[in-house]
Amino acid sequence: MRTLSRILFALVTALALTAPAAACPLCKDSIPEATDGSQGEHDPERLAKAYNYSIFAFLGMPILLGGAVGLLIWRANRAAPQPAA
Repeated sequence: MRTLSRILFALVTALALTAPAAACPLCKDSIPEATDGSQGEHDPERLAKAYNYSIFAFLGMPILLGGAVGLLIWRANRAAPQPAA
């Protein structure tokens, strides 16, 4: 019980002392703030959504390729004749 309370205390302390992260440096620097209130051609929300979609695509592609390779291996092993034991 004593070890659990120490771990819990350390976890709560670590979470309480961390600073919130606004964005990654690339995203934060690429989205300028509208100073006069008019957004004109620049729409920060649209640009942020575009960054999100690109991140999802970059994360999804390796998973999709790995799943496709796994499916091919599974199909090849399933269709292979079993040796008589």
